[in-house]
Amino acid sequence: MNKTEIIRRLAKEHGKSKKEVLILIDGFIGAIKESIKDGDRVTLSGFGSFTPSERKGFKGVDPRTREPLDIPNRKIASFRCSRAFKEELNGDK
Repeated sequence: MNKTEIIRRLAKEHGKSKKEVLILIDGFIGAIKESIKDGDRVTLSGFGSFTPSERKGFKGVDPRTREPLDIPNRKIASFRCSRAFKEELNGDK
């Protein structure tokens, strides 16, 4: 399922226009992105949490030229399912 399909489904289920749902979803995603960029953890009860972290840089090798490279530190966001969601996925409830 992609963003367009989610918008279509929510608009139909809640009797809203696709444009209204798009504005809400974009705002929701934007708020999550901003919080993670600011270094905050975002927790959605019953679903999971997004956590910002930093991946440490390392020395690598260019596979084409075999020359050494320095891979810099990178910021990443990781997602972890909540226990309730994991149980639901696995039919434990």
